[in-house]
Amino acid sequence: MNFVLTGAVEGAVLTLKQMLLTGGVSGIGSILLGDLGDIVIKGEVMSLKKIVIDVVVAGVTGVVFAGIAYGLSKAFAALKLKMINKLEQSGLKPGQTVISKSRVSEIVDNYDPLKASSSIYRDSTGRYIVEGHHTTVATTILGKGSGINMNMPTNQVPSATNVHWVKRWYELWKTSIKVVD
Repeated sequence: MNFVLTGAVEGAVLTLKQMLLTGGVSGIGSILLGDLGDIVIKGEVMSLKKIVIDVVVAGVTGVVFAGIAYGLSKAFAALKLKMINKLEQSGLKPGQTVISKSRVSEIVDNYDPLKASSSIYRDSTGRYIVEGHHTTVATTILGKGSGINMNMPTNQVPSATNVHWVKRWYELWKTSIKVVD
């Protein structure tokens, strides 16, 4: 489940056309190099027809799998956005300024309801996660809701009270949590 929070940090974003082109070219390039290697290194005799068939099949296969990967990435992006929006709408704010996507992924992959815990600080301005923000994101992604040791009240003041889970382009006044690794 290492897809958790990927894309929350700016990265290379390819269009469908670019993905298909990349998949096709990489498929063609790898099979062409393989066939040429067989001819030069192994001394195999290959007809031009076989090389052309190999190249066409590899190109089509590369395009198909690139298309599948593109579709899956869009589906996962929609899922992540839905989960982050769910947290934002809950009114529960992060009490920290940074979250680690690898730590969230680790909790998602090895979720144990008995180890899941979080503490919530409440004041007149809102509710803030002081401890357990990685666990809270992971349980939201898994759709687990709250566990026995989740959302425990605390008097410990959060390190930040002006951070949000998500910031829309028009919400200039908001600061969103920074996603690392």
